[in-house]
Amino acid sequence: VGRVSRVKRFFNQDNAFDKDGWIDSTVWFIDDIRVSNHDTLKYMFRQGTTKVDAVVYDNDLATDTNTFFVNQLTYRKKLRAGIVAGISIYDKNEIYVADTSLNSFGLGEVLRVDSLGNTTFNYLVSQRIRTTPSFDFNGNMYLTNGINLTSFTKTGAPFLNEIALGGLSFVTPTVDSVLGMVYLGLSNKKFFAIDAEHGGKIKWDFTTDAPISAPAVVTAGRKLIFPDVSGNLYGFDITYSYKPKTGDDPNWKWTSSSDSILLAPAIDTLENIIVGTTSGKLMKLSFDTLGKINTKWTVNLRSRITTSAVIDAYGHVYVACENGRLYCIKSSNGDTIWSFNTGAKIVSTPTLSENSQVYVANTMGDVFALDTSMRIMWYYRGKESIVSHLVHFDGVLYLPTLKGSLCGIYDEGILNDISTIKNQVTKRSKNMVIPKPIWGTYQGNFRRTGIQDWIFRVVPDKSADDNSIIVFPNPTDNSFTIESLFGINSVDFYDNEGRLVYHTLHNRSTRVNYNGLTLLPGVYILKIYTEKGTIIKRLIITGN
Repeated sequence: VGRVSRVKRFFNQDNAFDKDGWIDSTVWFIDDIRVSNHDTLKYMFRQGTTKVDAVVYDNDLATDTNTFFVNQLTYRKKLRAGIVAGISIYDKNEIYVADTSLNSFGLGEVLRVDSLGNTTFNYLVSQRIRTTPSFDFNGNMYLTNGINLTSFTKTGAPFLNEIALGGLSFVTPTVDSVLGMVYLGLSNKKFFAIDAEHGGKIKWDFTTDAPISAPAVVTAGRKLIFPDVSGNLYGFDITYSYKPKTGDDPNWKWTSSSDSILLAPAIDTLENIIVGTTSGKLMKLSFDTLGKINTKWTVNLRSRITTSAVIDAYGHVYVACENGRLYCIKSSNGDTIWSFNTGAKIVSTPTLSENSQVYVANTMGDVFALDTSMRIMWYYRGKESIVSHLVHFDGVLYLPTLKGSLCGIYDEGILNDISTIKNQVTKRSKNMVIPKPIWGTYQGNFRRTGIQDWIFRVVPDKSADDNSIIVFPNPTDNSFTIESLFGINSVDFYDNEGRLVYHTLHNRSTRVNYNGLTLLPGVYILKIYTEKGTIIKRLIITGN
């Protein structure tokens, strides 16, 4: 039905008869709430699923009921085979999805579709696609498909040469646009840091204790964290591009004894890590500057945790289990605020929207939109199993199914009919500011790669100092890089006599490259203005 919240539909009750009397009336119920007592129902149906009951009364007050469901989608796009990888969204008219089929040439395809489901481009890869595409700030796409890492520019041209990984990877690549890196784990225990800015060279690698089945996450404070299947969490300090080096031990390592971690962790605003295990334990961990990992709390949900956690702007943690329940956990102490039973197994990571709703789907194909107090705002009775993550973007929830359907549901402005009729919905002020959600990997960040610099950046709660910025190489021949923990607003260049000789503006970038400047040889003072203070650096120019 496109991008409309509601569509008016008409239903008539016809041909009812009574053997020993006459038909008296028809009463219509919407989601068990009486809305009309006419033979014809005229109703503005929301997207999703609405239950309708037509109850017919005869002159003896006997009744008969016809129940049916009205399903409305923004669109349904049919692909050739099941979708097991998630959806990536670069902007509102660039949605990327792939099924597991091969085309007539024996190639896998990633489709780029617009907001109405029309295919605008397709990218061809050498194998079946079982992982989610990732994107950098320039729109370059990265995809692992078996033993290779494949990449494309926004126009569909190959970006890097196809990189042979030396092992199988069914892990979504993690893109670090601050350093121009791609991080990827393999089933042969190898973890690679690939330099995407310099032709796809392996910058460094590390061998873990067990195979890697989950993507890495990058925190705003420049910690790279990823698990292996034996229950280990590894953490590397990637503050600057020259760290770490090949074979370096991780800065942090933590082991969950006799347990497995198969899913990506999530990150809160204070850079705590929320991670679940196959035994049903959900943990909150902190990584200190000395390499120590502290356990803030552990809660046992008594069912295998089958999704990554998501965190909303109020600090609530949402995670789903194999028993079909979605749990809302208090971030401060791990207490369960509520749990919602979807009625079937959940393996699809939930997602959040900026209107403070959480969306969850189960393997029966049922989808629920809940507010933070567990009220159902709308639901959808699907018939196709959903196993990959959901995405909510620009007012639309995108659903990939195992039968190969990409479905969209536009829910902007939809309120629960039952709550509306019963006057249980508190009207929001027009000036009310709803906080944006916080995401870890697989949660709503449309690049699917953890917290990114300009999408949702959590600035560490401290001021900039000399250690938070590095200028390299230094001395240099007019080409150098500035890397910062904090967003850079501008940089002023002063010569030895204190004269301003060069000025650059930057949109809170954390990495600024200068190539081929025309500064004369000598010593310069750089005044670097960041979002957390001003830092002075000394730069030596040796010549062109």
